Amino acid sequence: MSFLGADPAHGIQERRQSVAIHAGLPGRRRSTVGSLLVNTESLKERQQKAKEARDVRKSLLQPHHKFLMQMVAQHLALDYSVLEDFVLDAERQVTLITDFCVKDGSRSVKFYYQEAMIPLLEECGRTISGAGKGAVAPRVLVTSGTGERLRGICVYFLRTKSDIALTSKNIYDEVTFGVLDASDPTGILTAFECVMSSLYQPCLSALETWGELDNDPHGRKSRSTFMDSYENFVSFLGHAQANSGECVRLASNTSEKINLQEIKTAQDCIQAAANPDIVSDVEELATVWCKQIEQILAESDQMRKEADDTGPMAELDHWRQLMARFNALLEQIKSHNCRMVINIINISKSKVLKVLYYL
Repeated sequence: MSFLGADPAHGIQERRQSVAIHAGLPGRRRSTVGSLLVNTESLKERQQKAKEARDVRKSLLQPHHKFLMQMVAQHLALDYSVLEDFVLDAERQVTLITDFCVKDGSRSVKFYYQEAMIPLLEECGRTISGAGKGAVAPRVLVTSGTGERLRGICVYFLRTKSDIALTSKNIYDEVTFGVLDASDPTGILTAFECVMSSLYQPCLSALETWGELDNDPHGRKSRSTFMDSYENFVSFLGHAQANSGECVRLASNTSEKINLQEIKTAQDCIQAAANPDIVSDVEELATVWCKQIEQILAESDQMRKEADDTGPMAELDHWRQLMARFNALLEQIKSHNCRMVINIINISKSKVLKVLYYL
């Protein structure tokens, strides 16, 4: 009786709701497919815009811009078309070259040839073989020198004055260039010292006339003082490279149980200190560090054997060497990995900490 007495309108409303629910399911699938289509179209639009922007950048290259790029390509043994593709990969790179050439622009521009991230099509406007997330390959990067760290070869251009714009006619007289090779295992100091001693020093020494400096005794004294300072600076570069090569490098973490780069907070240190295996590995690493530091301190206390004709420069070189070694050691102690090791053994109340603090 209750079924017969049910409200017909209520039943109709329930059926409508049921139909609406079942009808909504395909609708959601259509919405998901539609979202994917929108994302695909958006990616294609970004790629197309990147290609158009690349064409615009190429149209901005002037003959004097191309002259600089040809110099770089020639020295790096690259085809000009390959180098141009590298330059056109980013708007900032074309901007840096343009700013170097305009009146009152920058006085230097650098081209780095080294391993770098490969940009995607929607970023650079061209398809590069091997491109993918995190992929790297040898590339040419245009920089002001304040961003990307130099790890390879640097071809640099300099202007002594920027009160005129560079053109195809005056660029030969207004611009000088040079090369630094930081890929050499001896480091950037050796490369810089080589340029200063092999290129600029002979040119300065061969210079016979110094303009107004030759007209009076004070000018000639200034010239002599400058040359002496220059020679001392070149000598200092050579000693600095030699001293840095003798610096002791603290042992690296080889434990598979912990990645010190992933330890960043106090809570991370507490969790690591609660694991006996991790603490054991960290203590072993800290013990190796203690032995290395003890060796450095022992060598610094040793008496030096000096010849009878030893002068003040030898004494100065000795203290420079000690300073370089201790500064390098101090920088390593202040590094992230070393601080995290100290935090972990401190929380675990390890006895190794007392030895490390004593040193």
